[in-house]
Amino acid sequence: PRSIPSSLSSTAKAVTLTPASSNKHVLAFIKIVFTLIILLLLPQMVESKNKRNKQRRKLNRFYNELRLSCAEQKEEQCRSIKNLAENEMCITKCMNLGCHESIFSDERGGELEPGEVDEVREAEFEDCVKKFIKKEGLMKKSR
Repeated sequence: PRSIPSSLSSTAKAVTLTPASSNKHVLAFIKIVFTLIILLLLPQMVESKNKRNKQRRKLNRFYNELRLSCAEQKEEQCRSIKNLAENEMCITKCMNLGCHESIFSDERGGELEPGEVDEVREAEFEDCVKKFIKKEGLMKKSR
């Protein structure tokens, strides 16, 4: 191997260091770009989550208002039962007859007896009514 004259030796070292230092600059640039992208997208992700939560709260509020309205109704069949827990089937019929018939059909065990609790079917009924509310746009119409 030939030796490099000392005057060229420092130049050769500078030349070999240039690609490594430019790689560092490129990596730093890439890191900065990714950081900026994350910072720009983060508020949108948080905002969309807040928007979903707000819509969910609004839907829950509408559902609960509908339930209360049906519980307070003065229909003969509902009025005769004083205890809200025992009034469940009357309330569900009032809220949405289609959901009531599909969830509490004879094939699925029939209607609940007064005071009986079936959390699974009650949750299914709530989901059914909420889907109906969304589909029909009832929250928008009630403004």
